[in-house]
Amino acid sequence: MLPAVEVVIINWKRPENVERIIRALKIQTVPCTITICDCHQTPEFSLSEDVLPLIDRIFKWAHNLGAFSRYVPIASYDHYYTFFIDDDLLPGTKCLEGFLQAAAANPDFGVFGQIGRIVGGDGIYNISYVSQDNINFVEVDFVIRAYFIKTRNLHNIIKFRWEIGYFEENHLEDDLLLCASLKYNENLKCFLIPYNGDSETLVYKEELNSGYALSSRNNHYYKRHDFIRRIMYYGWKPISVSDNAVNYENNLAQNQSCPKVSICIIVFNESEYIDLALKQIYNWDCCHEIIIVEGLVEQQSKTKYLNNVSQDGTTEIIKNFPDPEKKIKYLSGSFRDKTDQQNAYAKEVTGTHVLIMNTTEFYSNQDLQTLKEDIANNPKVDLFKFDFSHDPDKRTYYHLWHGFSTHVVGGYWDVPFNRIFKWTPGTKYIISNEDDPVRPNGIILNHHSVVIKVFTTRAKCIHVGFARKTINTSINNISRIAVNEYNNINFQANKTKQMYINCKRAWEKWTPQMFLPYNAQIFMFTHQLPESLIEMMSI
Repeated sequence: MLPAVEVVIINWKRPENVERIIRALKIQTVPCTITICDCHQTPEFSLSEDVLPLIDRIFKWAHNLGAFSRYVPIASYDHYYTFFIDDDLLPGTKCLEGFLQAAAANPDFGVFGQIGRIVGGDGIYNISYVSQDNINFVEVDFVIRAYFIKTRNLHNIIKFRWEIGYFEENHLEDDLLLCASLKYNENLKCFLIPYNGDSETLVYKEELNSGYALSSRNNHYYKRHDFIRRIMYYGWKPISVSDNAVNYENNLAQNQSCPKVSICIIVFNESEYIDLALKQIYNWDCCHEIIIVEGLVEQQSKTKYLNNVSQDGTTEIIKNFPDPEKKIKYLSGSFRDKTDQQNAYAKEVTGTHVLIMNTTEFYSNQDLQTLKEDIANNPKVDLFKFDFSHDPDKRTYYHLWHGFSTHVVGGYWDVPFNRIFKWTPGTKYIISNEDDPVRPNGIILNHHSVVIKVFTTRAKCIHVGFARKTINTSINNISRIAVNEYNNINFQANKTKQMYINCKRAWEKWTPQMFLPYNAQIFMFTHQLPESLIEMMSI
């Protein structure tokens, strides 16, 4: 039968410390399994032959991940409890016994330790120690240097690392990541266990040589501050922050009632709808700013246009639009491609979320309220998408079709796209994923991703680009896309190009008796139109 506790120690460059800890573990008052993560790279740091028989398990590799190395064999840990201890702490003989007694007294714990940290509401990592109590458990934000956990909860470390896209560091935080992951995913708390005055129960009965320690490096505390800022952005809260307080200046807190949404619009010759589009969104209480990018991409600038501004009065409408709250940021220029246009607004975003909007997309006042509620009530969600179900009663994105009483489902008209993102400073677009922004950590915000949280909003969006046979931006865009963006020999690209051309022709020639290509169907639109569209129809 396995002991209750598996103790995990890293051997890197302090083998003499590790050997002393192994011998201390062999004389614990309760038995344990000793596991070594042996990742030293040169023979001088090898463990001696006489200590090897005292070790139960050895995982060996020659790649230094710092303290995160203890999590590399995470799937193999199979005892009820796992105890991680740094290689500069010598435990007393009753150390494990003390943790087991604490687990019996407080079975719903997340992480137990004897050395901890509490973070202020500003996210600053406090380097002063928090004292143990002689009777009570003391809650802390982080347990450091030695930590005791139920093995079944270790999966949260990997899950949380993917959740926050924490991959860019060479030496990842281990203790902070563990503690934050349990609170974030399962609301499991960290505690310092009571200290009864017996030094044999301590994990640090003796402090050992700490040469080569990461904590001695100049950027150690900076990296810790940076990690805490990251997890607070994603919704983790220190215990010093009450449920009704804002976590961090860049974070949408759990109970924040009105997120700051940056609305981003790319325009060119959009005079038909731009005024109504701005009116519907300007007074939305979540509208933090409206960033408008106007200009040609290179393919267009080589055609009939002589400069980079719209020819139909769009520019004048934007510049004359009433802006008493100074929400509108107007950017104009010549752009290499659509990605260049998107990155122009991405650099200007200061809100917590981004809503990508076409001038032909409309929301009712009620749907804007619903969208606000969905964002505010789901602070951990990275991407909010619409339902493109082919069941017309379930979908939440509608393409009105040749008027305002019917809508189309299927074909080109139903290519799903993403519209609302939780925004991280430094997020940008890349050419290979034009419509999907990419966070600084490399995580792509796409609704197919398995490493981000996606939520289908209850709000409805009404697209009118296919509704009127006037100067129709959507149809013109189909033609531009077909000619310029899929003009190559790639089979899939040519297939997509042909779909755009076929759907363009179908829109131009359509009659109520006509079947649409790609199994698209026409349905009656039975929902209430947004107020701004009703206003337009009454003019």
